[in-house]
Order: sequence, then C-alpha cells, then structure tokens
Amino acid sequence: MSSASSPAADPGSSASGSGSSDRTSPGRAEGIDCVVPTHGRPRYLQECLESVAAQTLRPRRVIVVSDNGDDASERVVEEFRSAHEGFEVVYVARSENGPGASASRNAGAETGDAPVLAFLDDDDLWEPRYLEAASARLTEGVDAVVTGIRRFPAQGKGGLRVPAGGLCPRDVFRTAPHVTGSSIVVRRETFDALLGFDSALPVQNDRDFFLRLLLEGHHYEVVAEPLVRMRLHAGERLTDPTIRRADGILLFLAKHGGQFRRRDRRVLRYISHRTRLSAPTSGLVRLRSGLLTMVSWSPAGSRQLPIGLVRMISTRVRRLLDRRVPLT
Repeated sequence: MSSASSPAADPGSSASGSGSSDRTSPGRAEGIDCVVPTHGRPRYLQECLESVAAQTLRPRRVIVVSDNGDDASERVVEEFRSAHEGFEVVYVARSENGPGASASRNAGAETGDAPVLAFLDDDDLWEPRYLEAASARLTEGVDAVVTGIRRFPAQGKGGLRVPAGGLCPRDVFRTAPHVTGSSIVVRRETFDALLGFDSALPVQNDRDFFLRLLLEGHHYEVVAEPLVRMRLHAGERLTDPTIRRADGILLFLAKHGGQFRRRDRRVLRYISHRTRLSAPTSGLVRLRSGLLTMVSWSPAGSRQLPIGLVRMISTRVRRLLDRRVPLT
C-alpha cells in the first residue's frame, strides 16, 4: 500500500461559510473525513472531487482509495491537491481484500481519524450544501444522516429517490431504502461498532450497512432534499439487472434472513429471481428464473405478478415442447 498527503490542515478550520462551533456543526467543530473509493475512472473522479471542494462546509480531509493502483487517478488527486491547498488530501492505493467499494471505504475510514465519516463514490456528486445540511441534523442522539438522491441525466420525478424516516429493520430488509454510500454521513464510533461495510457482499452492501445500523439500535435522520447526484452512465452499476446482482441478493438474504419471517424472505427471493430473469442469459436460464419468480411471488409481498411474465413463460414452454417433442 502507498499513500501521500499534503501538510495537515487545522482540523477545526473551514475555508468557507460561517456558523457556531456547537454540536450541530461537526464539519467545523469536530471534523469530517470524506472517503472516495475509486476504480480506474479518472474523469469521473475529477468531477467528484470538485463537488467536494465546492462544499459550503468543507471536510477536514479527503481520502481517495484506489483498488487498482490507477496512475491516471493518482495524477487527478495530485492535481486536485495542488489546486486546493486548503485541503488535506490523502491518496491510498490498496491491494488487500480484493476490488470493491466496501473494502475501499473501510480502508479510507482506517486512514483518517475525524469523528464523522462521509463517503462519495467516484462517479457520484454532492450538491454544495450536502455536508452542511447533513451535519446540521447530526445532533445529540443521532448516529447517521441520509439525504435524498437525484439520478442524472434522468429527468423528472423518475430520477428522485428520498429515503423515508422512521424505517425499521423489516422495512429495509424487504425493500431498498434508497440509501447509498454516497448519501450517508455517520459518526465514526457508530461505523466502527458496525465494523464498517461488508466487503464479502458483491452488491447490497449499502443496504446491509443501513440494516445493521438499525438492527443495532442506532438512530438516523433524513434530509429529504436531493443533495446527492447519482450518475447514470454506460458503465455497469451495481443496481443493473445482472446475474451478479441476483446472486448478491441471495447472499444478503442468507446473511440476514434468519432474523425475519418467511414471507419477508420470500419477497427477496422473488426480487432475486426477477433480477435474474431480466439479465441477459440463455433461454433455459430465463425460463427457470421465470418459473422461480412465479413460485416466489406472494400477495404478502405487495408485488403484482406481471401478466407479461406469465405469457413469456407460456411461450417459452411451448417453444421448448415444439423443439423437443415432435408432433405425431
């Protein structure tokens, strides 16, 4: 592992904005470490870091963690450090625990020491008020703050995702809570108590972290304003319907399913099979996934069984029978 950093900045300093140094402003009084996991996307990384620099409440330090030692990304970090002397900037090239955002987030958290942590994926952006608004809600008794998300370049309400307040663990287990690593600010003591993100999960790691936070009795607040911009681009995102995502949902189910009722577990099985059905696979795999989707469906899941799915399965069964059982 290698790392480089600029001379340390004053942990309590902020380059812009004004306000008191009370408990409700951890970015000024206590300090925030901003951790950016990256994986060979220097162009996106540059835009991401500029959105951090534009914050009205600036973090104590920015920690960029690369899981593939990309030279171009390291140059982006060096250029950012030179252009923004008010920041302490650290670049970490890691090789332990394999690739993935979760392991990079954990490595970044271990590198810093600020009492508050914020994470920003290299292809996402923060609106300028993100840290200020989230920090203001991180009052006594609140362990984490989550904000609204706007996907871009999606247009209209379809791109808006706002997590609900007052969610219980069962809510998060059954349904995606619209919480990502880029939209959560958490106290370090809470992050450490949860042992960070689970790098063994290929997907659902943000949901897993939020679920464990609730299972352990921690409290969160919501800033409904969409202060995180989640990029939709040609590269694969973890939310795309792929076999890897379908398998990851089953891993999430295996990890937490024992704590929830059978009908709740059935909802996740339905989602996994439906995801596999939507992934680019062979006809036989799609047929099997379609049948498993129908078997997993339940009215208790509040999910309507699509008529199109029934028609698709009927058509594929008929075609298979036509090929394998000649008419006499």
